[in-house]
Amino acid sequence: MIEKEFTQTEHDLLIELKVQVQNIRNDIKELSEGTTERIVCLEKEKADRKELEEVQNKLNKDHEIRIRKLESSKLTYYTLMSVYTGIGVFIISLVIYHMLGK
Repeated sequence: MIEKEFTQTEHDLLIELKVQVQNIRNDIKELSEGTTERIVCLEKEKADRKELEEVQNKLNKDHEIRIRKLESSKLTYYTLMSVYTGIGVFIISLVIYHMLGK
């Protein structure tokens, strides 16, 4: 093997490259640790399928109750409107009958 003596500039350059490579390694290590921490945090905060299904069932049940109440109130409204229309027609008929009958 041929041994070569490095000049001071080459020696300094190699040391600088070694430091830069070490800094890059540290940066990569920090990034991977940060990513791992973020994944662990996301795993803790995620909703389980069971919890999600419970919430969805609760919302669906609430919507069903509200829709039934709206349908019932709509039916009541139409029924009362028909009754009041019939009473109004009856009263108007009586008034017209008495006006024309005399």
